[in-house]
Amino acid sequence: MLSLDATIKDIEQEKDRFHAYAEVVIPGDEDGIDQVELDLDNLGGRLYAEPLLHPAAGLHRLTISGAGIAPFRIGDQILVRCFSTNEIPD
Repeated sequence: MLSLDATIKDIEQEKDRFHAYAEVVIPGDEDGIDQVELDLDNLGGRLYAEPLLHPAAGLHRLTISGAGIAPFRIGDQILVRCFSTNEIPD
């Protein structure tokens, strides 16, 4: 598993929900990355972010959604976990 950081770039706050966007750069020197996911476990609340499957090297934007007020601010960093095929969690 490879660990990277994603940076929160935008937050759209609604009355009782939010949508946020984080950017991560997948390095070109890493072969075999089959899944990339944000580590949202330590942020509390009900959060969801779709994993990236078979991402190419370069800049990627991930969408995070959840109930209530966003537990982070623009510029904050979130851990990203990158998995090869044999490491993908169930």
